Amino acid sequence: MSTFRRPFTLSVLSVSLGLFIGPTSFSAVPEILSLPQDAVVPHAIYGKYSVDAIATALVQRLHRLVDGRTDGAPFFDFMGKTKITIAFDSKNLNSIMTGCFKNQHQTGTSRGMLAQATRASVEDHLLKLRLEDSYQSSPASIPNQIRPKYSYLSFQDFKAGMDSNTYLDRYGNTVALIKDEVKERSTFTPDDSLVVDDGTEGNTVRTFFLLEKPPLGNEERYWEVQIWGTLCSQHVEAWLVNCPTSGTKKLQTPASAIAELKATGIPVHQCEKNEFGFWKKGDELK
Repeated sequence: MSTFRRPFTLSVLSVSLGLFIGPTSFSAVPEILSLPQDAVVPHAIYGKYSVDAIATALVQRLHRLVDGRTDGAPFFDFMGKTKITIAFDSKNLNSIMTGCFKNQHQTGTSRGMLAQATRASVEDHLLKLRLEDSYQSSPASIPNQIRPKYSYLSFQDFKAGMDSNTYLDRYGNTVALIKDEVKERSTFTPDDSLVVDDGTEGNTVRTFFLLEKPPLGNEERYWEVQIWGTLCSQHVEAWLVNCPTSGTKKLQTPASAIAELKATGIPVHQCEKNEFGFWKKGDELK
């Protein structure tokens, strides 16, 4: 299986709808980029390219379709001024280190809605493509490896959506900050992707290449991120522990788990919140 991928660089491009950030060189998977809307991805592609090369091409194709902007709209740098964050239970660290983060198609479990065929249909809708002609629930299938791992978007200098409390309380006591390079094959929605394109203003799938200010009136939503392809320890920038929850409380990460996190070789930081209520790195734990 080929793993070759042409370098992916960014440039401000001028288009008829305005200026946006986009790739100046596209993926080495031309078969994906040329597919019409709602087409089925040819099965032969899965044996020809790596999972992440296909995932990157899927997001690049979507960028071409959805990342227009209205003339005069204020800019917001989603690529540079946000962080992808994942809360997880520290008890699962060993499985993450040995087998990566996985989706419900691979594990058969979920802390949200467990309905694999329904979820797959939503994911195909996000891509405006079908990854397979009919959904197959095989954990090892290439389409299910490509299907997204879900996470949360934190803003570094803009108040948008819920703060991190609800997300942490629901999903775990430890946070992984994901490297920005993963944004090249990620999408996001300003709400739960299960209700994307529900008619609410601004509620549609986006890629990180669009420079556009988030819709207003978004304070009570959360911003969901869909990471297509693999998500493993090499994609983690840092671990955050002992994160603040409601008020002055902290959700304590056990000392034994912190020791395991340090042993991964990935920096471990005390978890703090920025002025907008989102997680950030505090002091590093040596």
